[in-house]
Amino acid sequence: MKKILVPVDGSTQSVLAARWALQRAQEAGATVTLLHVYDMPAEDAMGLANLPREEVVALKQSHGEPSFAPVREFIADDAAITDNLVVIGQPAEEIVSVARHKGYDHIVMGSRGRSLVRELLLGSVSEEVLHHAPCAVTIIR
Repeated sequence: MKKILVPVDGSTQSVLAARWALQRAQEAGATVTLLHVYDMPAEDAMGLANLPREEVVALKQSHGEPSFAPVREFIADDAAITDNLVVIGQPAEEIVSVARHKGYDHIVMGSRGRSLVRELLLGSVSEEVLHHAPCAVTIIR
């Protein structure tokens, strides 16, 4: 285990997952990347094509920051965290895609995020990731 991907959404479960991943990373000498997927409404996403790249980057960072902040509260300057990524899209699809295309060998995520109603109606993000990930997946409860 060398590269761990931790999707975060600001929920208690994602903070617990990040904490667990950081402990494992320290033990294994691995790195951790925090990932926030901004599940932007389709009509808003279409408008991004007309924005300058700098504005899109700033928008993504502003939506990701509230998800990264709770993790930073307990990590200080943990050397295991190498990056914070923010992508726009459907959470399960984007988590799997990032893991596949950037060569992560482990995904650690919470069992339930902020969107409980959506999970009940559409299926769990963690369940989707578990079934489609190209690497090991650990679900923290």
